[in-house]
Amino acid sequence: MAVSSRVGRVLCSSAARGLLLFMVVGIALGRDDAHVRAQWVNSTIFTPATDVSFAIATKRVTYAVREPIKVDYRIVNISRRAVYVPRHSLEPCPTVTLHVSAWFEDKEGRHSAFGVGSSCGMNGRQTMPDRMGKEAVLLKPGEHTESTVLVAAVDPMPPGSYRLEIILYGWRGDTFSAQDRTELAEMGNPFLSGEIPASPRIVLKQ
Repeated sequence: MAVSSRVGRVLCSSAARGLLLFMVVGIALGRDDAHVRAQWVNSTIFTPATDVSFAIATKRVTYAVREPIKVDYRIVNISRRAVYVPRHSLEPCPTVTLHVSAWFEDKEGRHSAFGVGSSCGMNGRQTMPDRMGKEAVLLKPGEHTESTVLVAAVDPMPPGSYRLEIILYGWRGDTFSAQDRTELAEMGNPFLSGEIPASPRIVLKQ
C-alpha cells in the first residue's frame, strides 16, 4: 500500500509538471502567434531563388569602352510547381522595381555600379493582381522567359579585362503590406524571392 501511495504521488507530480510545461509553452506560442503566422504566410507566398535557373549570354567577348553591351538572359523554372518570376529587368511606375542589376568588376575587385533613379506620382493603391499582371509571368515546370538588359561602361573606365556582374532579384516580402500579401496568396502560386548571380568575362578596348 505504501509503495502504491508513493507511485501515485510521483505520477501526480509528473502530470502537474507536464501540465505546467504545456501551459508555459502555450503562453509562449500565443505571444509569438502573429510572428509564426507571418512566417507561414511568407513561406506560402514566396519561393527561394533555387526554384529557377538564370543564364546570360553576350554576342561577343570584346567591346569598345563606350559601346553598350546587350546581355540576353533566360529564366527557367526548374522546380516541380508553377512559379511567378519577373517579367522585365526593370518595372516602370508606380513601383520602379529593379529585377536585374549589372556592374563591372575590375581585376582589383573595384565595382562600377549602375543605378536607377525615378520618381512616381501617387495615384492610389494598385491591387496585386493588377500590379503583378504587369510585373510577373507565371512559369510552369520546365518553362522559361527571356529578355535583355543593356550595360554601358562609365567614365573613366580604362581598357582591360572585366567581370560583368549580373544579378536577378526576386520580390522582397518586407516590401508588401498585409493586404498586399493576402492578395498575393489569393493568386494561387508563389513568387520568386532571393537573388541569383551570373558573371561572364568582358574585355573593353579603345
